[in-house]
Amino acid sequence: MQKVPRLRRIVAAGSDMRFRLFAGYSARLGMVLGCAIIAFVCAAGSPTLLAANAESDYVIQPGDVLLVSVWREPDLQQPVLVRPDGGISFPLAGDLQAAGKTIAQLTQDLASKIVKYIPSPVVTVTLQENLGNRIYVTGKVAKPGVYLINQYVDVLQALSMAGGLTPFADRDSIKILRREGGVEKVLPFNYKQVEKGRELEQNIRLRPGDTVLVP
Repeated sequence: MQKVPRLRRIVAAGSDMRFRLFAGYSARLGMVLGCAIIAFVCAAGSPTLLAANAESDYVIQPGDVLLVSVWREPDLQQPVLVRPDGGISFPLAGDLQAAGKTIAQLTQDLASKIVKYIPSPVVTVTLQENLGNRIYVTGKVAKPGVYLINQYVDVLQALSMAGGLTPFADRDSIKILRREGGVEKVLPFNYKQVEKGRELEQNIRLRPGDTVLVP
């Protein structure tokens, strides 16, 4: 008869030990999940920073639309259109050149102008529309037109974007028209040679404003 209380004490002790093990495991699991949640929230909470880093090397072109903001200055947050002459206007900064600069460079230029009025300004510039990065493919292609580019695009890729050459295209006499410093340049492109893996230096990287002419 004395074995029953002893058995109950053993069962109770075992239950207490299991509870402690479960509590310890739950605490450790909670810490792991908590760290994971914090990491996720931190990562999700900074999309603008990630986007700004991703586009910081983008070269601004006339026609682009930028969003400029200054931290804690709601009156200094507005979209800005890059004018045909490459300039922009922004409150406290006045007129400054934007075309030809990267997002990071323009951000620094704006901050250096605004610092005269706002101590240690935190300026953010993001690309809203890259309407300035256009190339033109015209002539005997399946889909002639204007194409927006936001990455490396060479002549072959541009022709592919335009649906390829038509059967009556002169593959030997394709030209790239490029304006530099007010001077129009004509760059030859022999599709037959490039297609065979020859004279690949003709397959140049296109610049905004270039026109691919297929006679």
